[in-house]
Amino acid sequence: MIDRTCSSYTIHQRTRVVERVGCIVIPCLFLIVLAVGWPAFPQGVEPMKKLLPDSLFWKSTEPKFLFIRKEYVKENETTYLPLHSLWVTNQEGSDQRFISYCQTGFALLPVLRPTLSPDKKKIVFAGLEENATRKLGIPPENGLWLFNLENNRKQRLLSERISHALWAADSKWLYFEKGIHGLIKLNIETGEVIKVRSFGQMEEYRNTRGEIFWGGSSITIHDIFESKLLYTRLSYRKDTTSVETKGKEKITKVTFTPHRKHIWILETHHANPVWLTEGDAPRFSPDGKYILFLRGSEIWRMDSAGENEKRIGIGNYPAFAPDNQKVAFVDAGAYKNPNGWIQLFVAELHSGTVTHIPMVPEWKEILSKSIHNFERSFATIGYFNEKPQLLWLSDDKILYTIGYSTFFLADLKTKTTKPLFTWFQNSPSVEYIDPTDGALILTSPMIRTSRREKQPLYKSGELEEEDIWKVSLDGKNRRIIVENGAFLGWIERP
Repeated sequence: MIDRTCSSYTIHQRTRVVERVGCIVIPCLFLIVLAVGWPAFPQGVEPMKKLLPDSLFWKSTEPKFLFIRKEYVKENETTYLPLHSLWVTNQEGSDQRFISYCQTGFALLPVLRPTLSPDKKKIVFAGLEENATRKLGIPPENGLWLFNLENNRKQRLLSERISHALWAADSKWLYFEKGIHGLIKLNIETGEVIKVRSFGQMEEYRNTRGEIFWGGSSITIHDIFESKLLYTRLSYRKDTTSVETKGKEKITKVTFTPHRKHIWILETHHANPVWLTEGDAPRFSPDGKYILFLRGSEIWRMDSAGENEKRIGIGNYPAFAPDNQKVAFVDAGAYKNPNGWIQLFVAELHSGTVTHIPMVPEWKEILSKSIHNFERSFATIGYFNEKPQLLWLSDDKILYTIGYSTFFLADLKTKTTKPLFTWFQNSPSVEYIDPTDGALILTSPMIRTSRREKQPLYKSGELEEEDIWKVSLDGKNRRIIVENGAFLGWIERP
């Protein structure tokens, strides 16, 4: 039976009045902004206009994507407050429209990254805290917000901040954890908040081997597929000892020692989760038939019912193939491992067969051209600090980087790799492959532009922005499609 939200989640009458007023004032303000444009705020280094999306923008059939922009608000004569905003633009970046200010990444605590619904019609995000909105001269926007891309309506869903959320497949429910308060779901249409399940301070359970564990008071949700939700919960060992006091009386002392993370699965319309196994970072295969998870430095897989566990290999950053039958990963990159994050492997999920795709023999010479003091750095560290990226181009071709900025192409048919190109900035992030022309969409550290040259923070070396690029697969054709933006996701794909 599902418990309704407990009193700790009940909104006080005064808050209700404020939110009712806000529901009237904010949409009215939004309509005014649509008509006259966003007012000019004291943007210290961000002169770009903030035009909101209108009906003509949404009626355009050109594909559109969301991105996050970093801005700076002047606090005083010498300091600037960094903040983020959410934008939408067309495929080529020529018509950029402002949606809202938002939070992303880490503040003092983890903050929800803007998250697009499965139907691509809604996005939830964390609003700015009072300190930032006061600098901008707008009403406080703390809490969880929803922007409806169909009607341009922005509304507050919760007045409190959450760190992570998962959309249900119907795009109507949002699941998130609230520490000791348990697992919560939110109906984004009605605003109803329901406690799916609470977690006690310590809860006893047994694994399939009959071992007794105690579950902690909080969980971390990882993935959802249809009506099944995966989460991890830290387990504890219970130790009971007798301690003799000075009066020679014995007292019983109970201690709980952190042990390992365990993986659980929950049918979202039920309240009783099922223990699956020990491990971390579980996620479903795209077709939902398998669950991939980590156990230390090892990659494992099991059926979605939690059966038939099989070790795939020692590695990092697994990526599912489009056919749902394979997963690619790189070796673990352990300290002093000369092959750290270099070698590529592909595992068949059903059979467990692992194929090694060796790195091109001259990889050191290739990387040394773009990495300063490469030999000394690699000899000292033994692997790359920058995490690799794996992106399937097709069922038999994989685009990947092994840290820094050199791109390689792996061919499963020939079991070979070849270098494609070296990016001129470190740490580019590959976001998407445009199927119309095979070009890469990537986010890269900023370059020098005429706009940035005029900004005081650029001159002082304190400006931190990114750009979105479109790059041909051979790296020869490249151009910025969004200056000062980090790719978030497609609303309508090409």
